[in-house]
Amino acid sequence: MYSHPLRPRRDPKLEQRKNGYWYVVFNQRGKRRKTIATGIKSRHHEASLAHLPSEVTDLMVHWKELWRDGKYDPWHDEKPGRVSLKEAIDAFIDEREIAESTKKSYRTTLEPFMETLSEEVPVASVEAKHVELYVGQKQLTGGTPRSYYDRLSMFFAFCLERNWIYEDPTSKVDPPSAPRRSSRSIFLPREFERILTAAQSDAILNPDREVCLDVYRLAIATGMRIGELCSQA
Repeated sequence: MYSHPLRPRRDPKLEQRKNGYWYVVFNQRGKRRKTIATGIKSRHHEASLAHLPSEVTDLMVHWKELWRDGKYDPWHDEKPGRVSLKEAIDAFIDEREIAESTKKSYRTTLEPFMETLSEEVPVASVEAKHVELYVGQKQLTGGTPRSYYDRLSMFFAFCLERNWIYEDPTSKVDPPSAPRRSSRSIFLPREFERILTAAQSDAILNPDREVCLDVYRLAIATGMRIGELCSQA
């Protein structure tokens, strides 16, 4: 990241090529001018008559602000605002130092969200209404809506740090209510004994069904979640 900028003497300018695509041109003292493709095209006539899409103006303004704030170096950094949703999700999951089971859990939340839009859509194009529709699905019950919201919030915070988005869309969405939890979240020793007794009885009464008492003992001893237990089996 460009951490020590030399304040630009001139603002970047827009340039349209004969093929209709728009570019942002940066100039800096002591450096060769840098032309960055926006990936946005409009019908080309004469330069003075060419239609200027608002998306191009928005990109140039945003890139200029990042450049002046020292958060974007056009000569070295990847251009912000054009990273696809799929690329952002893959980077977010791959770079987190978490268990594979937890990475899988994140994918089960983020990839269905991506499917409601398109994997090729720029992550900067995701809006608050998309998040609101996803976490507000009628079939989601219990703590699932809040879990989805929290994971999306972490994902977009990651994208914001990378300058891949202009603002966090989850910041404009009211978080779903978290489910009420029991005042007591641990088992007592006698309750553990009852669980093991029930498991042993189940194994005796249902010899045709495999009951692994060691899994129960492992869960009690470590406090592992179901997904973590399954990955150990």
